[in-house]
Amino acid sequence: MYEILLVIVVTGVLPVVINKTTEKHFHWLGPHLRLIWTLLFLFFSSYALTRTGPLGVIMGVHRKLPGLYGYAVCAITGALLLCLYWWFAGKMLHDHAMNLRIVFTDSPLFTDERKELIASEFQGFKDYLSGLGFEVPLAIPPIQINKIGGMVGSHSSAYSYTLFMTENGIDDKIAIRSSYASYIFMRILGGFDDFQEHPNRWLASTFLATYFVSSYSGADYSTHGSWDAVLWDLRNKLHQHFVDHALFYAVARFDERTVDEKDDFDKYFLARIERGLHTMDNPGGTWEETFKNILAQRNLNQPKASSLPAAEAH
Repeated sequence: MYEILLVIVVTGVLPVVINKTTEKHFHWLGPHLRLIWTLLFLFFSSYALTRTGPLGVIMGVHRKLPGLYGYAVCAITGALLLCLYWWFAGKMLHDHAMNLRIVFTDSPLFTDERKELIASEFQGFKDYLSGLGFEVPLAIPPIQINKIGGMVGSHSSAYSYTLFMTENGIDDKIAIRSSYASYIFMRILGGFDDFQEHPNRWLASTFLATYFVSSYSGADYSTHGSWDAVLWDLRNKLHQHFVDHALFYAVARFDERTVDEKDDFDKYFLARIERGLHTMDNPGGTWEETFKNILAQRNLNQPKASSLPAAEAH
């Protein structure tokens, strides 16, 4: 009896508790939680069948239903329990509910499995950004295959863009996340219309997209130079929670203009990153010295000690 209760607690109650406890962390596991918990259910069910109590119950059923009929009843019952648990795991873990509208153009490369992978990766990254506070647009432009990947667009509407994926990158989760992130941060910072008028926004969107793909994935996928390296160094020194939220605030306050849109990019981007850091900690006791050291190591302009007055940072 104790073994049966253990299986119920570990595979039924524990998923809900862990889901609520870690819902703001380990986002990369999101698309796989249902499968992971179902595999754990199978593992503990197999373990339970080696114990005296559960095995005795099964043997009792088999004595009442001898022969193939008894085996069939046990097999059908096991299959039904597995299906029930699969459904239960989806409900309790939200099954990574899809609320993105994704359209794939016709291509034999877009198999059902690949479509599911792309949709799952897009949704997982979207949920991660939403958890930080970003208002992520739900509309996604059509997805096509070409030889170089990338994106084209002409206006700020989602449907004036096209996302491209390469044949070699279509199964690569990082490539999928990067493609989606590039589109999202371009939209958040204004779209092609604004980028033509304010070219610094384009470069800012690429650095932010690269950082958040790396942070979400838990590994550095930057070019290891310039602001890519600075943002990742900050994350290593100040930790993910602090830097993720600081960059969210930097984006949220992006248009509080203290630096002209057509200034030198380093000066332009520095002012906005520093603004987000000040929002997390004003006047900067936990990060200012670290930030200066990183900028010096990367040969970038260093912020002045009073570049953002305390009153202006809020």
